[in-house]
Amino acid sequence: MTENLQLYATLSKLGTIGHLMTVGSIEIDLEQRTLTNTTNPDANHMIVVFWGNNITYNPAVDLSGLNPNMTDVFVLDTADNTIKAFAETAYPTIPESCVIVGVIWDWANYHQAHFFTDNPVMINGEYISALKHSLLYDESLVCLGDSITQGFIGQDNNGTHQHTTKPYPYWLNYKLGLPVDNQGHDQGAIVGDQPRDLTQSVAAIDFTKYTMATIFIGINDYTISSSTDAIKATLRANIQAMLDQNPSLRILGILPMQAYRVPEPAQWTEGDAMTTKNSAGWTLSDLDDAEKSVYDEFGIPTLDFRQAPFYTKTGYKEQSVDYLHPTAAGYRRLGARIAAFIEQNQ
Repeated sequence: MTENLQLYATLSKLGTIGHLMTVGSIEIDLEQRTLTNTTNPDANHMIVVFWGNNITYNPAVDLSGLNPNMTDVFVLDTADNTIKAFAETAYPTIPESCVIVGVIWDWANYHQAHFFTDNPVMINGEYISALKHSLLYDESLVCLGDSITQGFIGQDNNGTHQHTTKPYPYWLNYKLGLPVDNQGHDQGAIVGDQPRDLTQSVAAIDFTKYTMATIFIGINDYTISSSTDAIKATLRANIQAMLDQNPSLRILGILPMQAYRVPEPAQWTEGDAMTTKNSAGWTLSDLDDAEKSVYDEFGIPTLDFRQAPFYTKTGYKEQSVDYLHPTAAGYRRLGARIAAFIEQNQ
């Protein structure tokens, strides 16, 4: 995070505006870092002017990214103190130097505007609520995990793993407006000595670069029947290693979610992993309990899908690609669930 960006991390929400249906404008004061509604035509940093059904943009605003046929996101670019417009399709790639100040869109032939309002707005078909949370640009997140974090969606005829370009970390960036680093690895487990496994992943990451981290791993430990004592000891040691490197790092635990393939009596057997014991004699629910006990030791919040299942017993065949990994649409839904969890634990 740059020093320049820090100056705007507390951009005031005074003068919050909802719908503007009559004459008016939005002005940003770069010195006081406030947004106000004004009728002053000489406002130095006026963003937009409304007059009935007509809308005029300040010529000083960089409108090169504007698309009048869709929602537009307006930002303050702290790199050069200018207001810029981005079409909704560019929302996930807005530069880190930018602070979102609002959106403008058409509805029933009238221009609508929201600036730092808690009222939800639609971007790319998703309701984005509480735009003030976009000030999380002073935050950064790293997601540790296995193939679900990496975005596995199947294999081709040669057995090569295929991955979606939009796994759940992509949707966390999209919904929360903060940089997200995907450190998920296919077949990664808590217990193991491969580069994909948790201990090696943690050792390879510089956690001083991040303010938050999520850990979403464990299904492969269930499949290979790791010892629950070893799982707890390894998870505990890695959490401590992360905090030793960055004591202010905020960690959030995501417990393994429902799976409908089990390792007994043979690998890839269809069944409910939450209630089916592996060769070591424990279920996926038992693993969730073991992981949660470690997170509780550190006071780390946990997302427990047993309380609100991601897959349903009647719909898992359509909701997943292999009874374990989400479909492409499922990854978007998973991202929404995890984003809400992160927001609840700010």
